[in-house]
Amino acid sequence: MFEAHAKISWGDSPKEVLKYLMVNGFSYEDASAFVNESFNERTAAIRASGIRYIFIGSLVAFVPIGFWIICMKTGVIYPRTLIITIAVGLAGIGMLIKGGFMVVSPKSSSGDVADQ
Repeated sequence: MFEAHAKISWGDSPKEVLKYLMVNGFSYEDASAFVNESFNERTAAIRASGIRYIFIGSLVAFVPIGFWIICMKTGVIYPRTLIITIAVGLAGIGMLIKGGFMVVSPKSSSGDVADQ
């Protein structure tokens, strides 16, 4: 069971894990229930990571706006710093998009859950 749970968290397909459990002596009903429960846990973990990406990405996306407001208050604009903050803001938008896909379609995420 521990190995099957690890296979699920690593991103193996449900059919592969079901076959693995049945080869190791579990009945179809027990194996199917375990696989469904474990995949639901994986889906919940991916959605939680997606929400975290959305939250952090939204904060990072506003870095250029905050810098622009500071520049307007002080009356001094540093072009290089502005370009850097825009790049940081674009990275934040990328995090928002990735998090959105993770929340909306968690089953399409491949790979280990710990890497998400």
